Amino acid sequence: MIDILTDLPAKPPSIYVDIEGVRLLRKGSISILQLYVLPNDHTYLVDVHQLQDIAFITTGKKLHKCPKAILKSEDITKVFFDLRNDSDALFYHIQISLARVDDIRLMELATRVNFDASMTTAEKRIWAAKKENGLKMFLPEKGGQYEVFNDRPLADEIIRYCVQDVRFLPRPWSLYRERISIPWTSKVRTAEGRMSLS
Repeated sequence: MIDILTDLPAKPPSIYVDIEGVRLLRKGSISILQLYVLPNDHTYLVDVHQLQDIAFITTGKKLHKCPKAILKSEDITKVFFDLRNDSDALFYHIQISLARVDDIRLMELATRVNFDASMTTAEKRIWAAKKENGLKMFLPEKGGQYEVFNDRPLADEIIRYCVQDVRFLPRPWSLYRERISIPWTSKVRTAEGRMSLS
């Protein structure tokens, strides 16, 4: 996986990221790192709960980079949807300051287009069903518990939830990137500090 991440096209971005955990922020913990690699059309789920720091510092054979270096890289664009909690958790638990990040939540705000506008009706229905099944398993208000992200093996519903959280991100990124104005690009960069629309 690491070797695949180190040699990818830059435009459009190749890496789409999300994180799941137990009360994610600094007082919680990171359970799963999700990485969708666009050119390969493949999603990787990294078991941070079991691997801990090793998940971020293991290097590849080719360029000897590790996930931590990729997330901190100024040369590799990573795409998140609302990176606030993820960024806080990564900084507090793994000492990672994210760099060169496109945040789809801010891009959507800048273009005022709904996130699901790039999905077909059938895809929206399937996406919503998988999302709801996952939410029922981990949201306390829906009868779930966050610790389900630490259960091994992961439940099929949680795997599907994690995969789809990053699987569809390239579509809204492309949609919003086409529509975002130059003044809003500047505002988005200012709002996140580490944000970059490449």
